[in-house]
Amino acid sequence: MNWILTILFFIVIFPHYYLLGDTILNFFKYKTNLSKSLIAGYIFNAFIFFVIGVPCQLFHTSWRFFFWVQLFLLVVVDILFIIINRQAIKNFVDQFVLSGFLKRSLKLLKQNWVCMLFIGLFTIFSMANQLPIYQMNYDDFYYIGKIVNLIDAPQLLNEDYFSGSLLPLNEVSLFRLVNTYELYYGFYSTIFHIDVTFFCRATMVLHNYFFFAVVYKELASIVVDRKYSQFVLLPFFIFLIPHGFLQSNFLSDYIHTIRSYDLWQFQTAAFYGGSVVRMLSIPTLFIFSYPMLKKIELGKIVWIAVISFAFLSFSTIFLQVFLLFALAIFLLFFCYQLYFSIKSKNKVQVEIYLGFICAFIVFMLFTKYLDHFSFINTKAFQDSVYYFADFDKNWIRNDLLFMVFPIVFVIGMYASKEPIHRSIYFLGLFFFLLFRSSQFYELLSLTSINQYFVIYRTLAACQYLVLFLVGLSLIQLSIKWVRSYLVMSLINLVCVFSVVIYFLTHMQVFVFYAYNGSGISTDGWNFSRVFDPNNRMTATIFSRVGDYLNTLPYGNYRFFAPSAFVYDDITTYELGFMMSSNRIQIHERGGFAGMTDDESKLLTAFALDDQNIDFNQAYDLLVKYNVQYVLMMDGANKELLNAHAEEVLTIDNISGRYVLLRMN
Repeated sequence: MNWILTILFFIVIFPHYYLLGDTILNFFKYKTNLSKSLIAGYIFNAFIFFVIGVPCQLFHTSWRFFFWVQLFLLVVVDILFIIINRQAIKNFVDQFVLSGFLKRSLKLLKQNWVCMLFIGLFTIFSMANQLPIYQMNYDDFYYIGKIVNLIDAPQLLNEDYFSGSLLPLNEVSLFRLVNTYELYYGFYSTIFHIDVTFFCRATMVLHNYFFFAVVYKELASIVVDRKYSQFVLLPFFIFLIPHGFLQSNFLSDYIHTIRSYDLWQFQTAAFYGGSVVRMLSIPTLFIFSYPMLKKIELGKIVWIAVISFAFLSFSTIFLQVFLLFALAIFLLFFCYQLYFSIKSKNKVQVEIYLGFICAFIVFMLFTKYLDHFSFINTKAFQDSVYYFADFDKNWIRNDLLFMVFPIVFVIGMYASKEPIHRSIYFLGLFFFLLFRSSQFYELLSLTSINQYFVIYRTLAACQYLVLFLVGLSLIQLSIKWVRSYLVMSLINLVCVFSVVIYFLTHMQVFVFYAYNGSGISTDGWNFSRVFDPNNRMTATIFSRVGDYLNTLPYGNYRFFAPSAFVYDDITTYELGFMMSSNRIQIHERGGFAGMTDDESKLLTAFALDDQNIDFNQAYDLLVKYNVQYVLMMDGANKELLNAHAEEVLTIDNISGRYVLLRMN
């Protein structure tokens, strides 16, 4: 059922995106096409949620208030835009749907088959991975749990989404306040009645891979003909190989490998807000900034601001991306204006823009001395510089992508026909110098607000840009040397299926590279899950317990389950229950205030039928922490059932029978 509802979601959302995007781009005087309109519509839709979501979170309104205000605004905007564009909509329907549908579809297929292959394969591999289902992808329990708990909440941001415990309303941080994408996901999963776990791990994963393919294809279309631009995705198929294996020296002890921070999120958690920023922000900003290399317009600056707030709604790590991109685009603007001035022999403008470039270079060199200012050179700043310097030495210097960039840059300079087309390579050069030179540690630390892991994630976004440039340079060389679209298509097809075959024949090898942050577990993949019509993208025990608790009156029910237990013969964790119901408060992550590690271990052992645990001692702890529901292995519940609890749910599994007890 979730798959059918997902198809319905896409049938509704893409026309909505197109309507928003086409209207907005026409308003800001951009040239439009289907891809740009969809991208702009996605961004503007996220901006609308930001505008409504931030004040609702700030004032802790109820979910229902937010939901109905958001729904009303979206309906009003759609009606208004339909009225404004009614003639254009009629022309579009007449031209592409009624008269030229088949021809249009075939052309769309021809120009986008690599994109479709990319979206399909990455979605299937992500859904089949066992890590998200049983180990919660390291962070899923928080992000999906937050969405689940926002829905129907009497006050937004009133809980600790690590445990479900209630929070004082003054404890909400600014960084979380501006993140509204969880409201975005919760809104649409509610509208279309899609399970939140499935909506995040399948629907939005597919959605975000779609936009990744569309955005980078559109970026390539600036430089090469649109029929070739889809081939730019070819290098990204290497990311089908698990992160843990990619960053090992699997090619040779003497060959560098791909080291990209949190690459596992690209592979198994594309729905994360941080993933959206890393995957889409730099190419999207460049697509809509590109016209301003020739002429700056106020309307386009306003649109860039809208884009920036939209990305900020996904993750505050975007702040550094924006600041560094702004520096890059200003430098590119000055350089190209200098080029145009020299070409037109305008001496005054040559002197002005040359002065700007010199001032910019001086400013960048000056950033090395930011640590001379006491209000900047704090302990947090020093730690950030130190940790990034260590990361640079051990990661960036060993990254294959940055190693090949100089070659890619030279090819781009040689193969680009127009000087303005080289701007994307100069953007890559700017980021390359920024991260490969120790000159800019201080600038990177300051713009990350002294959060060194933010620098790592910005670097990852730049690595995606470098991989894009690898693909773009290969296309440009192929156009010059191969020239045949058919031959280029066959080469791409062979390369893609070579990666797939390599993956399928090395699955048993990959699991030996499972470690924290590797993006894989020793349990590998289960591809049958993808085609299961009843798939909810979570372990059955989580959904069964969640379904039961969701029948209870709204509230926070203190729920104890073993910290770790075996289900489907795979180790999983209590944290997974945070994604199953908005009525759960678990003991992990400080959910039961004051509970010690020893107490947690004792109750976990008791719930798993450890015969060495004294019943009275375990029962006293359940009473002490006012536990209302307990999940236990069948057999461990005998004494509780006698007088202290009632069995409300039984879950049979190959790993044994689990029972859910309600305490009297």
